[in-house]
Amino acid sequence: MLNILKKNPTNHDLIFAAFDAKEFGSLGAEYFLKNYEDKENIVLNINLDMIAHSDYDPILFACGLHHHPNLRKPLERIKSDEVTLLFGHDDPLNRDQTDWTFSSDHKVFHKENIPFIYFGVESHKDYHRHTDNYETINPEFYIETVKIIIQAIKNFDEFLLD
Repeated sequence: MLNILKKNPTNHDLIFAAFDAKEFGSLGAEYFLKNYEDKENIVLNINLDMIAHSDYDPILFACGLHHHPNLRKPLERIKSDEVTLLFGHDDPLNRDQTDWTFSSDHKVFHKENIPFIYFGVESHKDYHRHTDNYETINPEFYIETVKIIIQAIKNFDEFLLD
């Protein structure tokens, strides 16, 4: 992903951060945001969590549009023949889906009123188990998911110029 974005520079600065301690309250993301001196210029947080393993139809969710519906158009322009990109898991009133708004590191940004899009999959048989490791990754799904996220970054980069 980094090589592709390096060869095709964006109009906005990108920060790639790997946060730790999500399961303990997103301590890494919280520390970053508390100590980042240019926080007011963050226009979007894109969070990738659980993007390499899907037991079901190849489905990837983009969560956050309930809170930031203006970010929908760039995601609607994404094309993939391999993985279906769905929107959801962010409406607290939707009883058919769990609300992921506060389930990962993007919650720290959301609490600071920084728009977010969270890419992830629904729980699978290995979720939070010792079997959730390299061997259970679905390489084809993961590669296509990364392609979708690169498209999203490029689309948001253009969209956020307007």
